[in-house]
Amino acid sequence: AMMVAGVAMMVAGVAMIVASVAMMVAGVAMMVAGVAMMVAGVAMMVAGVAMMVAGVAMMVAGVATMVAGVATIVACVAMMVASIAMMVAGVAMMVAGVAMMVAGVAMMVAGVATIVACVAMMVASVAMMVAGVAMMVASVAMMVAGVAMIVACVAMMVAGVATMVAGVARDSRLCVLRR
Repeated sequence: AMMVAGVAMMVAGVAMIVASVAMMVAGVAMMVAGVAMMVAGVAMMVAGVAMMVAGVAMMVAGVATMVAGVATIVACVAMMVASIAMMVAGVAMMVAGVAMMVAGVAMMVAGVATIVACVAMMVASVAMMVAGVAMMVASVAMMVAGVAMIVACVAMMVAGVATMVAGVARDSRLCVLRR
């Protein structure tokens, strides 16, 4: 009966080793998923940097438009000083310059909004990278638990072998006593 119990303990140990190997495989799969999430986060950061570059370019274009509008207003003032007859045309050009300045401010606002969206995307990518690192840590912990389970399985198999040895020694002693 003790030999049967030892064999059953060895079978349970082998089953625990199989389960721990499956847990290690799941941990490796979680690590692969974490690396994929980190790669996606880096790609999102690259896209955010590209959007920031586009926003800066839009801001530069808006400043250029504002400079053109100021130059137009200066030209209008010069024309008004030179000729009262051209005041009507100068006023019309001033209105056009102000409209260009408003358009430049609107372009700068759009550029700032684009930069804010880029920063938010970079923050989200950093959070995704942090989640990937946490998943990798959890998978490492799961692999450590699997190794501990394998150690426990080996100890259980050793105990089963000791039980079988004790059973064989007991049977041999009974045979000697019978003789």
